[in-house]
Amino acid sequence: SHNKFYDISFGVYEGDIVGICGLLGAGKTEIARAIFGLDTYDSGKIFLYGKEIQKPTPQLMIKNRVAFLTEERKLEGFVPLLSIRENITLSIMKKFSNKTGVVHIENQKKFAEQFAKRMTLKMSGIEQMVVSLSGGNQQKVVIAKCLASEPKLFLLDEPTRGVDIFAKSEIYKILRQAADNGTTIMIFSSELEELLENCS
Repeated sequence: SHNKFYDISFGVYEGDIVGICGLLGAGKTEIARAIFGLDTYDSGKIFLYGKEIQKPTPQLMIKNRVAFLTEERKLEGFVPLLSIRENITLSIMKKFSNKTGVVHIENQKKFAEQFAKRMTLKMSGIEQMVVSLSGGNQQKVVIAKCLASEPKLFLLDEPTRGVDIFAKSEIYKILRQAADNGTTIMIFSSELEELLENCS
């Protein structure tokens, strides 16, 4: 996107947590969106696992196991009127469906339950509607949905904005675990202290 950022160059490695810090409007969201293929850029190259990605699109990036958690969790992150179980497994329904598209609910439930536990979700159960959760728990559901697809690269834009302090520390713990398991994490945030505390 035109004149949003220039002269940006960095490399990230497997299992790293890399922070990109800037005030609101400084262009960090645009960098994340350009990497994921939501915004175009005038020049420069993106290499993923040693291969150049010629024209990034979200579809192509998802195929290359890149996940993106946008700032707009209410708009893009979750489906409010679906349950926790449905939201966590949205991106991987193929895993639980047979060839005719019939969903094996028991497997889906088990998976969602394990994930909810891993995310320390405060909930009445996995059938609870996401709309009725607190902000911090909604955010955890969105992160769970992204992690469920086992991304190799996970981009997060302001992942803890509007989230209480306890949920913040839990979210970072979850991200550190994911990094330990080999996911590369890039956090775009205006919260410098948080980044200093959590980035490699």
